[in-house]
Amino acid sequence: MTSQPMDERRLLAILREEEADASTYYQSDLARAQTEAMERYFGEPYGNEIEGHPAVVSQDVADTINWMMPALMRMFLTDDLIAVESPNDAANDQEQEIADYLQHVFRRDNDGDSVLHDFLFDGLLTRIGVVHVGYEEPQAQTPKIYQKVTGARVEQFIKSPEYEILEAEENEPDEFGVITYDVKTQRTPACGRILVESVAPEEFAIATRSKSIGDADYVRRKQEVYTADLARMFPDSADELAASSGAAIDDQVDDLDSDARRQTRFEDENVGFDSTETGPERSKSDLLTEWVRIDYDGDGIVELRQIKRVGNAILENVQVDKCGLIEWSPIRISHRAIGQSVADQILELTKIRTDLMRFLLLNLEQTLSPRTFVGGGQDEDVIDQLLDRSVGDVIQITGSPRDVVFESVTPDVSSAIYPALQYTDQRTEQASGVMRHAQGHRDQGVTDTAAGIRQLSAAANSRIELIGRWAAKGVERIFQQILEQVASYQDQPRIIRVNGKPLEIDPQAWAEDITVKIHVGVAAETREERLQKLSMIASKQEQIYQYLGSGNPVVGLTEYVQTLQDIAREGGFKNPERFFKSIPPGMDQQRAQQQQDPKTAEAAAKMQLEQQKVMADAELAKSKLQFETQARAMEMQFKENMAARQADTDQAMQQMKLQNDLATQQAKLASEREIAELRLQSEREIAELRMMQERELAEQRANDEMSLAAMNGAGDGFRPGGELHK
Repeated sequence: MTSQPMDERRLLAILREEEADASTYYQSDLARAQTEAMERYFGEPYGNEIEGHPAVVSQDVADTINWMMPALMRMFLTDDLIAVESPNDAANDQEQEIADYLQHVFRRDNDGDSVLHDFLFDGLLTRIGVVHVGYEEPQAQTPKIYQKVTGARVEQFIKSPEYEILEAEENEPDEFGVITYDVKTQRTPACGRILVESVAPEEFAIATRSKSIGDADYVRRKQEVYTADLARMFPDSADELAASSGAAIDDQVDDLDSDARRQTRFEDENVGFDSTETGPERSKSDLLTEWVRIDYDGDGIVELRQIKRVGNAILENVQVDKCGLIEWSPIRISHRAIGQSVADQILELTKIRTDLMRFLLLNLEQTLSPRTFVGGGQDEDVIDQLLDRSVGDVIQITGSPRDVVFESVTPDVSSAIYPALQYTDQRTEQASGVMRHAQGHRDQGVTDTAAGIRQLSAAANSRIELIGRWAAKGVERIFQQILEQVASYQDQPRIIRVNGKPLEIDPQAWAEDITVKIHVGVAAETREERLQKLSMIASKQEQIYQYLGSGNPVVGLTEYVQTLQDIAREGGFKNPERFFKSIPPGMDQQRAQQQQDPKTAEAAAKMQLEQQKVMADAELAKSKLQFETQARAMEMQFKENMAARQADTDQAMQQMKLQNDLATQQAKLASEREIAELRLQSEREIAELRMMQERELAEQRANDEMSLAAMNGAGDGFRPGGELHK
């Protein structure tokens, strides 16, 4: 059953409905989770801080992700990252050529290392990493001025289809009579390029209840693009762009500038620039690239269409085979496009560690700087001061200042907090898979034996390797998309340089049904193990070859030399052929036939001597390589031990400093307390002496007054010298 083709009005209504549904989810639950993860990574405050109290924030999210990133990047930053497979045997010779070219497009034509970093980092932190692979039409480059060029060079510009001369000015002849020109040109490449970009979390949205991008009914990417660039990218849609440029912001589903994720990412930048005052020449619009499954042409078959629009203006509408976005999640959840991040596993533990660290620091401050209680205050003031909980304050309570002076006693609770911090450390390690051993810490009770180190390394890498496998699936889809884009759009041969040699690439000559496979590298801790295994294989090959001779059905010189090349390659040498040259085809069979012919016995003996010499040289080279490898390993182990010892020394010094500071503070407090007691005792003695003097003075005064009164009472009949009438 068929229906009528869909008109643009109906298509626009479907797009806006799908966008609203997807954006609603992404602006709610997922957006909040991503914002919280980024806040914890940047160490932003929780919002429950108390003024005057410690406001430290645990950096577990940043520490965990920053320690996982090098291991994951090391898995993918290898020269043999990808391999190309084809069901056509005739295309085997092209496989390495195609693999090298895909690596060139990813790492040379694009900043592949940065794209890979952001792809992995976003997944670990925000649950999903997204990469966009597409084709960019040839774009005119910035005009360039060439000064004093010859006429021949100007002629080259004129004949080249890629160059356009915008301005040309003839200069005066020089002292030799040569006329030169000042030329302003603009280059437009003859062909476009494969574009590989990392997509920010706030730019991505997918239909709810989607299992993956591959089967989603709707996927979109929203980009801020200069309006002038849009007019250049879509010259045939100038009228539609002009009509949509005046659309109100309220008509948009969401705004990138108001997204909390975007604001958190640039929280540390003090941007005081208002883009609304820049004028129309720097105005921006939201370019939506959407992939939607609809029956657009009315043939009864739902197809995938890629649509680019700005507001209500549809700029592009084409049918495609695949969505241009590739996603990955580090922790998969069955039947969901978006799983969980590593940050999700430790967010609650990070909050608990933050609270414990704040309690510990506050307890230490209160112990070293206790609050002092003195008399002279009022009851209503005491409650407010006690609720303030400030460190080292003086609190006035009721009573006489002379009688009430004491310090608060805060019990030391660090002995209870430290075990809790250690428990959260263990839970963080279990949740993230990043062990302290992987971070360079030495755990108590762990020996330095090779078996113990391998056991710890295996435990630390197991979770990371699993996450790396899921990331490899996403990287594999990226390169597969690059392959398909190259095969579709590159219709001209191209010359690149691989290992210093020119290589001509013609994608139109490639076989069909080519698939890309990812060879995920292993962690550096296991390289020594692989080197040991290869050395053991080489030893067994030597024994078999010496016992059975050349032409045996088990091991030939070809296999032996390949093993030696692998040993050199694992040792870090990119060109093992300079140590061990490859055996020409059929050389093993030729040597076997010569040994069977009696007439060539002497020649075979000489060949055997040469072979023994080659093997001796190979053994010497292998021994030298093993020695160098062991020397490097011993040097690395020595540096690690020295670093661990230095860390232990630094920790001990910090503890000693803390103890000394605590002892100094306690001695200071004791001295101040003793001085206060002496001052108080002296004041009391002075007061008692003053009271005693006043009492003695009062007694003396009373005696004098009594004596004077007695003298005044006997004055009438008594005179000195006797009575007068006698």
